Amino acid sequence: MPDEQSSLNQLVKDIYPFSELDEETLTLVLPHLERVRVPAGKVLFSPGDPADFLYFILSGKVEIEIEQKKESVSLQKLVPHDHFGEDALFSNSYHTRATAVSSLYLLRINRTGIEQAGSESPTLKRIFRLFYRTYKNYCRLHFSWRQPRETFYIVSRRHPFFLIMRVLPISLISLSLFALF
Repeated sequence: MPDEQSSLNQLVKDIYPFSELDEETLTLVLPHLERVRVPAGKVLFSPGDPADFLYFILSGKVEIEIEQKKESVSLQKLVPHDHFGEDALFSNSYHTRATAVSSLYLLRINRTGIEQAGSESPTLKRIFRLFYRTYKNYCRLHFSWRQPRETFYIVSRRHPFFLIMRVLPISLISLSLFALF
């Protein structure tokens, strides 16, 4: 088991979020990871399938597609060190389709492992939340300028209220100072 643990430790050292974890947290997460090999052309999941796993690509390529207006639209083509299957974080079913473009070597973590790892590490819980929010924004928003081979890792939107709350005090101070002079 120690050899398998150190081997797994080597595999994850370049994969975010594992690359950001301290040794203690990493040792809590590693037992939840499972290695999987997938042949080219296999569909890993489709919309409506139970969202059981979050995947991390060690080698190979995956295409993520979403159904829009009864058409399948390519969202991303993912490569080693990318992750997918974010629906497993906070949803009961997948909303996209993941297809192996080439043979894959993956790490995956099941829903129970995700929950346990998140409860053991607040950092990992925040990262998983960020993964999920980015994924949901990415599925919802259309980026017409995006190139076919371009992958987004973080898509974040703040509510306009927060923008106003940040700009308003600065504007009021500026206007006050302007009125004084």
